[in-house]
Amino acid sequence: MTYVLVAFSVLVPIIGQLLFKAVALRTADGASVFDAATIALFAAAVTLYGLSTISWVVALRSLPLSAAYPFFALGFVTTPIAAHFLFGERIGWGVIIGTALVVAGLLAIVIDHR
Repeated sequence: MTYVLVAFSVLVPIIGQLLFKAVALRTADGASVFDAATIALFAAAVTLYGLSTISWVVALRSLPLSAAYPFFALGFVTTPIAAHFLFGERIGWGVIIGTALVVAGLLAIVIDHR
């Protein structure tokens, strides 16, 4: 159950970031910051961050921080990919190489904590 909470804590802020990007795009296209849909998107993102924080605290009751925290790096892997498919953002070689290094680092940490 603890790793489910860690996964939730890691994946939910990614969704929050995508919602923040949607808010930014809406306001860049002329929508008011006080538009009902913009406020709803922003509130959903903030709520997700809150839920993520609560689940993170619960997960840390039974996991060492040194074992759990590196999984937040998965956000650096999944967020650019999601932004590419949802918003058409470019994924350059720097992102690809950086993502590969992050994944390699996570594998090293997981192997070390076995």
